[in-house]
Amino acid sequence: MSLLQDDIELRERTVRLEQELKHQRELMLESLRQMEQRLAQADYRLAQMEKRLEQTEKRFEQVQSAVNERSDQLTARVDLAFMLWSSATILSIASLVVALIKLT
Repeated sequence: MSLLQDDIELRERTVRLEQELKHQRELMLESLRQMEQRLAQADYRLAQMEKRLEQTEKRFEQVQSAVNERSDQLTARVDLAFMLWSSATILSIASLVVALIKLT
């Protein structure tokens, strides 16, 4: 009778163990599903961030182009102003030299 009772207890333990393993497997599968959902959400957010980064890069390139154009315009204006100033200075000095030569 003891063997029969031990056998029944072992079978009951085996059944409980199988049920617990099944429950653990279900929990693991649910955790994996949730992780996959989170990864999909993270992928979506990353794609959105990449789009915003591309837009920011395009805008930066536009601003850089505008800054370069403005810088070129200012450089041209400064060059013109310097050229006029140096021409006026040379002409003034030449006039002074001619006037001094005529006075002496």
